[in-house]
Amino acid sequence: MGIVGGFVLTLVVFASGLAFATWLLAAKPVRQATPAIGVSELWTKDAQPVDPQKQNLERIPAQQAAAAPAKPGEPA
Repeated sequence: MGIVGGFVLTLVVFASGLAFATWLLAAKPVRQATPAIGVSELWTKDAQPVDPQKQNLERIPAQQAAAAPAKPGEPA
């Protein structure tokens, strides 16, 4: 009785592993998100020319970043 029970249990474990492997292999592949997906949503379908003279934009001069203080013992 023990040998038959062990054999049946082994068959059940084997069958469940086979079913799980079949389910994994039959699954749809994951969709890869590439940079090209959704790029068309960034651009308008009716582009309009821009007149830079009508824009009230002003360029400000660049500023020099403050120098980091030197630590003691380091050359300046």
